[in-house]
Amino acid sequence: MSAYEESMSKKTGKKKHTFFIVMAIILIILIAAALMLMTHTQLIVGAIQNLSAATVNTKNLYEPLGTPMEGMKENGQYIITEIRYSDRFPNSYLDITYPDENRLTSRPTLIYFHGGGFFGGSKNIGDPLAGSDATSLLDDICAEGFNLVNVDYVLVPEYHFPDPLIQVNEAFAFLMEHTEQYHLDMDRVVMMGSSAGAIITSQMGSVITTPDYAEILGIVPTLKAEQVKAVVLDDAPLVYDQFSIGTKVLVGNYVKGSIFLVLNPFHSTKRPHLKEETMMKSLYEELGGTYTLGDDGILYPDLVVDDKESRPIGKWGRLHMKYLEAEHPGLYERLILSGTLYRHLADANERATSMLERLVEQMAAQEGITENFKETQPLEWVCRMNNIRSRAEEIILHNVVLSL
Repeated sequence: MSAYEESMSKKTGKKKHTFFIVMAIILIILIAAALMLMTHTQLIVGAIQNLSAATVNTKNLYEPLGTPMEGMKENGQYIITEIRYSDRFPNSYLDITYPDENRLTSRPTLIYFHGGGFFGGSKNIGDPLAGSDATSLLDDICAEGFNLVNVDYVLVPEYHFPDPLIQVNEAFAFLMEHTEQYHLDMDRVVMMGSSAGAIITSQMGSVITTPDYAEILGIVPTLKAEQVKAVVLDDAPLVYDQFSIGTKVLVGNYVKGSIFLVLNPFHSTKRPHLKEETMMKSLYEELGGTYTLGDDGILYPDLVVDDKESRPIGKWGRLHMKYLEAEHPGLYERLILSGTLYRHLADANERATSMLERLVEQMAAQEGITENFKETQPLEWVCRMNNIRSRAEEIILHNVVLSL
């Protein structure tokens, strides 16, 4: 090989080497960008919200989207719009539509929740992602003899699971309190939702029928299971492994802001299908780890530790453990290495549980929420007790769970 050919060969080799380095760097950047987007899904959803804002509602507002009205629609149905059902959350408005102007007729009540990927949509226009007009479907259902209640709820990014469920429960309480005013039969209720609204509907169905699940979420259900005659899920994405990447982004953003939704024993109950709803196997399971169902309905990882603590660490203990791991990693590791972590968490759970019971009892007494009040005004009692429990849990969270 001549000196010229040898020189050209070296130059070609250097160019190839440089090319592969550049391609590797580009690939690493792309992978890092993809991981960033998949673990910060609001970046994607926020862009979609900005693009959709001109045509659909993507905001959380305390004012109604439209001017309140009452009267006949062109199709002969009677409607009352922009009824405020709560002051706690934005978007707390609902519309009620009757098949005709005779509102005194007894009819079953269909309560509907629109879709929209948890980032947009409203009761006024339905689901911006839907390929068909859901509002036309609702008109047809109403015409068949249902009083239709169309409910708005909060959206991301300010609100996430389980905020819409807490809000929906407040809408149910409002309807129960105003059955006579709006001539609604709340003993023959059908809950229905489309897409994101169908997920909310399925979750509320679980809240109403599964006390363990309701307790974990801190919700005292307004409706009883016998009041709900049917749950209708329209285009509901429920099996996470079968989701498209777009659906994973939207649902993951609603749940925790990431597409990586793991089986969290923290949120598990005795329902055998909750694992599918919690959506994915954790890395712990992928590596062969297993869980044991505790007496409190929570799945605990089968870890081999020297800690002989037998008391359950419960909801508050789990929250305290996450706090220690994130904010005090040194202490967290020392507790693990010394075999006293579970004892520490069990103590924290017992303190929190005991304090919560005392706080709820004291606050109820201070605000006049007595057994007599419960008997005379049961619906108001539910709302007031929900509010008291929520405030008490906030106190517990900051004074016991998120502290040393």
